Amino acid sequence: MTLQLIISSPLISGSGNHLPSNLAQHMTNHISQGLHFYCTNNEAERTVIFDSGLPYTSVAWYKVIDLALSQNEIISKWKLCIYDRAGYGHSDPISWTKDRSSKALANHLHQALLDLGLTRNLYLVGWSFGGYVVQSYACEFGGVEGMILIDSTIPHQSQKLKGFNQALVDGKMAFIVAHWLTPLAIPWLSQVLGVWPDEAGSGAGYFKWELAQVIGGPYFSSSALGELSWFRKSEDDSYKCLESERFRRWNVMLLTASEGKDVEEYELQRKIMGGWNRTRHIEVKTDHYVPLRQPE
Repeated sequence: MTLQLIISSPLISGSGNHLPSNLAQHMTNHISQGLHFYCTNNEAERTVIFDSGLPYTSVAWYKVIDLALSQNEIISKWKLCIYDRAGYGHSDPISWTKDRSSKALANHLHQALLDLGLTRNLYLVGWSFGGYVVQSYACEFGGVEGMILIDSTIPHQSQKLKGFNQALVDGKMAFIVAHWLTPLAIPWLSQVLGVWPDEAGSGAGYFKWELAQVIGGPYFSSSALGELSWFRKSEDDSYKCLESERFRRWNVMLLTASEGKDVEEYELQRKIMGGWNRTRHIEVKTDHYVPLRQPE
């Protein structure tokens, strides 16, 4: 597993969120600071926090957790926690007009983890926009031992990737419309029917149905709109984080999905993450939806 790779690496020396039965017997429910968590192994000393991309809930990690528990003797003994940011899944809603930058989201997560007593021996896993959140967490707070960034958003995307800014605008417009249509379940139906825009988290082909199960909660469109509205601040915060001395001390792994990705985007991820001795860059031969497509 990917998690096993980073742990055993020489770099490391010292939704409707109703759980399926195969996970329910291992995970307990926690509510902290309005955020909804499911965690395994409450007495474990090491903790892995999984943060999803937008506009997805923690359901995106179900396959990953299932494989970790059933196929990895080391990781299965750790505390594995999936959670939903405010407004997703069963977590409390928050106005899209409030600060939804990655730094603000990381602070909310930190307050929740403080209440849960989880502030040491942390490993952070962030997929897509969740990568911004875990980067900000690691730069702002202590206790982080390592990170895995799964096809994560990174600095300079808006400046260096063609079409990125337009995709950002299109995504905002989709979530504005979705915000008003959510009571009619139209955003969910449009995802299933294949008319939900790519810029707002659409999949491809038959995969749209599976992806529709990962979008959840009555407030997800407002939450995603807020996160996109604060995207540039998150991007700036990520740049400052990756340039900091603290970042150079962490054990970091970046997984880049190679399918459906422009060469310039692939090279940008490789270049930004390749400048430090304590980082590893791994190509994953799938599309952006790595936790769902290749959970192993």
